[in-house]
Amino acid sequence: MDYILTQDGELYHYGVKGMKWGVIRYRQNRTNRGIAKRERQNAKLEKKAAKYDVKASKRALKNLKRGYDAVGLVPTKKSAKLDVKAAKLERKALKVDPDSRKHLAIKRKAAKARLKSVKSMTISELSTKKDYKYQINAAKARYKIENNNLKIDSLNT
Repeated sequence: MDYILTQDGELYHYGVKGMKWGVIRYRQNRTNRGIAKRERQNAKLEKKAAKYDVKASKRALKNLKRGYDAVGLVPTKKSAKLDVKAAKLERKALKVDPDSRKHLAIKRKAAKARLKSVKSMTISELSTKKDYKYQINAAKARYKIENNNLKIDSLNT
């Protein structure tokens, strides 16, 4: 920015290129923007998880009509253990204060256990990989939602 000082003691300048005169932008602090961003992501992820749940249930219904296994996924011993772990964590989260950070951390662990459980299942011969993909995508979206909730809480404090 160039400044010119005249003999009368007046100061002139030509401003910043592209700057609009008289416009003052409201500046949010960084944490508010971060929180708003995570909340927008959560809204998108919830829609995504719901969409994949609907697709998985439609596939299951279609497989039932064909006489196939309803889900198309065969639980393994590992996936059964992970399901039990996730259920225990979800029960534990109910006992903790829902506004606490500990509650969010437990919910995140439960979502991660559910995701691992779905990933460790094997695909039956009669079903397709699409059945598996829909359930994994829904579980991933739920895990990301819990992860974002934990980050939002850390930004709030």
